[in-house]
Amino acid sequence: MNKSFGIISAIIFFSILIMFCGAKTNKMNGKNIREPAVAGTFYSANKEDLRQAIEQYLSKAEKKKVPKGGGIIGLIAPHAGYVYSGQVAAEAYKQIENQHYDTVIILGVAHRYPIRTPSIYTDGFYKTPLELVEVDDKACKELMQNYTFLKFVPEAHKLEHSIEVQIPFLQMVIKNKFKIVPILLSHFPYEIVNSVADAISKLIQRNKSKRFLIVASSDLSHYPAYNDAKKVDKDTIRLIKDFKVEELIQREQKVEDSGVENLVTYQCGLGAITTLMLASKKLDATDVTLIDYKNSGDTSWIKERVVGYTAMMFSGKNIKKDKNSEVGFDLTKEEKKFLLKMSRKVLEEYVRNHKIPEVKIDNEKLKKDAGAFVTLNKNHNLRGCIGYIMPIKPLYKSVIENTVNACSRDPRFTPVTSDELKNIEIEISVLSPPVSVESYKDIIIGQHGIILKKGFNQAVFLPQVAPEQGWDLATTLTHLSLKAGLGPNDWQMGCQYEVFTAIVFKESEFK
Repeated sequence: MNKSFGIISAIIFFSILIMFCGAKTNKMNGKNIREPAVAGTFYSANKEDLRQAIEQYLSKAEKKKVPKGGGIIGLIAPHAGYVYSGQVAAEAYKQIENQHYDTVIILGVAHRYPIRTPSIYTDGFYKTPLELVEVDDKACKELMQNYTFLKFVPEAHKLEHSIEVQIPFLQMVIKNKFKIVPILLSHFPYEIVNSVADAISKLIQRNKSKRFLIVASSDLSHYPAYNDAKKVDKDTIRLIKDFKVEELIQREQKVEDSGVENLVTYQCGLGAITTLMLASKKLDATDVTLIDYKNSGDTSWIKERVVGYTAMMFSGKNIKKDKNSEVGFDLTKEEKKFLLKMSRKVLEEYVRNHKIPEVKIDNEKLKKDAGAFVTLNKNHNLRGCIGYIMPIKPLYKSVIENTVNACSRDPRFTPVTSDELKNIEIEISVLSPPVSVESYKDIIIGQHGIILKKGFNQAVFLPQVAPEQGWDLATTLTHLSLKAGLGPNDWQMGCQYEVFTAIVFKESEFK
């Protein structure tokens, strides 16, 4: 009795604390900014501490092979405080590290405000300590125009953590500026979640030029003992893997109908999980992979009452995948820092003494062949950029040689002088092998580097060029055509295109 009263009191106190301390709403360019509600409680409110915590979680996570070589359509990730579920969440997000997505549909659960219909946040930004993430208002409006049951209930989103806690992980692993579609659900019947899934799948099918990801934010069992939770959650995971949507809903309904206090709740994000399951099926997903499972008893000393957490991946061989997102290996934070420091040492020694210093390499990964570009920026303006598109040399050698090339052999610029060194920032791009595309219409701005070829004319832009300049596809290709020595409209006919992606990192990221 006293224990239950203490738990209830703690929940009430925490809810009041959140109401007074979180989720203010500001504006930018006339659009609402949804301020973080649980920064400082569920995760660090300090930008660098948060970044370092997520990097540490990701460094311990393992990337799984996608079954049958297919593409990923969705993930299940937990939404508890990072100290409890952060590592499991990282295991989910490791699967999309360094990939590119235009829009992430985040399916959350309304914990603090009752909703009778799914609520979609339609316009503005979600803010985290890392940065703002824009809501994909066009996608939201398209969903609402075609499915009238989708409403915007502002009060439901204001204090809700289930969507918010997913965003910092997404910001750390997705390498382009993505948008989000935040949708809150509850323990809705099959007909409602199937309608939401239908709306999402048709949105994705209508927008084939865009790349979507669906994230279901959910914890599993609530408050059984440690070993009981493992048994209950094992059964839940089995039903998810077998796409047993109706059985999941019926099982949870029996718990709610029983009226028995403290009976196990199987998953708080039932609506989110079942919507992802149904949408994935409609989008030809064939495989569900269990990536990780733990419960709060694994990360705390409390074993009597625990919460379960899982990371799962939905994929299929017919799902469009980011073929160009992988360069053949990942680079850790330390490996990126090593390459940047090596490049800085080469730059300064060559500019001052016209000598290339000896570099000792023990890391076998950096000895693998990879295409790489070195970009030099002086006071945020381009000062030199040269690289190898194809993986013709070991990565570390590609970086060394192109550091020298960028500072002394870029025909657009005079050689860099020693006086300039203090104002120059080094940026390295490690490339995936280029692949041909049928048309320029297959190029995705912010995701693809572009090689344009026509006759003997050729030019290349790295993936970051267009977003940095604020160019759309047509503007990008106009500039690329001019760079190749062609007319401004020649890109529209008779050109061949290849695309690639890149792991991009620069010195300012590690200061």
